[in-house]
Amino acid sequence: MHELPDNDHHCHKDSAALKIIGEEVIEKLHGLPARIEVTRHVRRKYACPTCEEGMKTAPAPPAKLFCLKAMPAPRCSPLYRDRQIPGRALP
Repeated sequence: MHELPDNDHHCHKDSAALKIIGEEVIEKLHGLPARIEVTRHVRRKYACPTCEEGMKTAPAPPAKLFCLKAMPAPRCSPLYRDRQIPGRALP
């Protein structure tokens, strides 16, 4: 669960306390040897109940790049080896 920082729970316009109005759910796949895990991130959304402005969403966690390769399993290689092969490395 990702929350707004404590100093961000008030409306910038009229300083009223923000109320939770919803959530944004992000599910990410994590590839591990012989299995894949799903991590669920829930970001709370807040808005001012009096002026109905100033909606804020809790910050998202840092993202990692998850890459699926379209090649047979025996040809898959570790990321360090992909960097050594010209044209296959990410910038």
